[in-house]
Amino acid sequence: MGVWQIVDGDLRFSPVKLGTSDLNGYVQVREGLKNGDRVVTYSEKALTARSRIHVVDHIPGVSR
Repeated sequence: MGVWQIVDGDLRFSPVKLGTSDLNGYVQVREGLKNGDRVVTYSEKALTARSRIHVVDHIPGVSR
């Protein structure tokens, strides 16, 4: 299990160890990330380390 992290504008796959989750979709990350790390939460296409990314504040048409 892992997540794509944004590090200096590039993508890096980081293994993570997950803990509990709730009915709102929140998942506890027990190992693999530090507070403040930036991760990809949505992508229209499959990602690779060479993928070009465009960071947005929110996904158009999706309420917070």
